[in-house]
Amino acid sequence: MKNQSFPKHSKLRFVRNFLKNISTNISIYSPLSDKHGDFWYRKDEGFLLLKPKEMEEYGRVRGKLVKEFCKEEDLSDSAIDSALKTAVFECLDISKRRNADIDVRLDKAIEKLWKFLNLPPEEYEVYIKVAGLDIASLPASFGRIRFVVFNAYQLQKLKKPFQMKNLADLSDRLDAIDTMFKPLLNHSIAIVKVNARDKQAAKALAEREVRATLECLNFFSDIIPSYYTSLSIPTERKSNSIEWATVATESGTVNTFGVFTDTDATAGGFSIKKLRQNESPMVRSAIKRIESLLRKSDDEVKELTLRAVRWGGRATTEETREESFLFFVIALECLLSPHGNSGELRYRFSQRIAQLIGRDTSERKEVMKKAKKLYDIRSKIVHSGHYETTEERYYEVRNIAKIVIFKLLTNRYVKRFRCLKEFEDWLNELSL
Repeated sequence: MKNQSFPKHSKLRFVRNFLKNISTNISIYSPLSDKHGDFWYRKDEGFLLLKPKEMEEYGRVRGKLVKEFCKEEDLSDSAIDSALKTAVFECLDISKRRNADIDVRLDKAIEKLWKFLNLPPEEYEVYIKVAGLDIASLPASFGRIRFVVFNAYQLQKLKKPFQMKNLADLSDRLDAIDTMFKPLLNHSIAIVKVNARDKQAAKALAEREVRATLECLNFFSDIIPSYYTSLSIPTERKSNSIEWATVATESGTVNTFGVFTDTDATAGGFSIKKLRQNESPMVRSAIKRIESLLRKSDDEVKELTLRAVRWGGRATTEETREESFLFFVIALECLLSPHGNSGELRYRFSQRIAQLIGRDTSERKEVMKKAKKLYDIRSKIVHSGHYETTEERYYEVRNIAKIVIFKLLTNRYVKRFRCLKEFEDWLNELSL
């Protein structure tokens, strides 16, 4: 009997078993009755409808592939789904165009699937529209993101790979790029390079990185009044507008996600250049620290700090007072209770805040009392869902969160810590 799986494909043995079972027991190909709307189709292959139990097993196999081969998140679930469905069609050979031996078809399908799952990532340059930036202050960079006003130069850059090739449909391709990208002209965009194995994964990774950067910048949006403009990816706004998010690979492939209308701010928005020129040494130091974290957060304390800043950014720009209040408390809990231990959480939360921002024993006791009240409000919001905060309490938590985050961002000891135990030991050593 033929060996069912080469050693290098041993990780796909469960896929082969599933495909073998489907090929042996499948009874419904086509035509399909009108009752069945949930079916698969491939051009030149035909239609396929699996039974409920087979669909359940398919979902389990697909989930296992995602868990095993998408650990870096550089391959999307949809790409896995498409590749696995293709393997099913090739094994069944509905159109009778392949080898009659099922084991031969299985081996070829598994070989093709294995190669797909192990493709090296390629670099995608992703363009995502950003709302709220002062376009007069661009270009500017922050972390790994470059912010520019999309103009004729960027448009020509996208066309160049095609113009260098002798393509029969060159004119049509260039027209397609014009159609896709011209709505971006004269608007602020974020440009980020990511490594991914398919376009959907590239889009998700890029949006995540842009979102993280915007949330960090939003943390500063209320520190200097003239900057009070929130930054966002317009598709994530609470509005009916849809925006462009486009991708181009170095090999010349251009991918587009959506068709959009314009709602973003132009001049007078958030200026990254002016933020860097802030007169406060603490603000400038915090900015440098955040940029360092965005470029490389490779240990537990860096990840924790960046997470707290992002929650602080979300809180700063959240319009609903109660949600903003909760986000500020979450930011504080990220930093002050990194392990999330439930025991004496309220006491530890308030004590550490007092230790960090109180200047003397009397002030620390007052801060601790105030922090306990804020934590109680947080609990009421979480458990009742409709508790309203007063303006006074809201600005108390806002100010406390900003001060604590700034202090920990700029603290020379915290910058040296690499693991949560070191950081938490340091917090424990602080005393009233």
